[in-house]
Amino acid sequence: MQPFLLHFTYRVDPLITSSYHSTGRVIYWLYFNQHLERDRAIAERYAALTGYQLVNDIFLGAGYRDWFVKEFQRPGFTPELQPPSRTGHSNLKYFPEEWTGMRPQD
Repeated sequence: MQPFLLHFTYRVDPLITSSYHSTGRVIYWLYFNQHLERDRAIAERYAALTGYQLVNDIFLGAGYRDWFVKEFQRPGFTPELQPPSRTGHSNLKYFPEEWTGMRPQD
């Protein structure tokens, strides 16, 4: 992890974090959470607001969100934006709808 991001996080001392990723329209939220009920309640609200599915498996990553959850014992989420892609790459045509929440009918 970048030292700047580490130092910035300690200085800001956030109550929650969200690390956006590119495709899937799911939310990873379960990562050795010490406060499971609290984090699940937030995750369920997050899913209701976005329409994304919650992924209830422990996502064994080594990213910022995972470090934050373990280090601060606070909730952290990784929403995967846009519909799933065979290539795993983002498609810029979905960018406006991800930020406005207005999805065209498929």
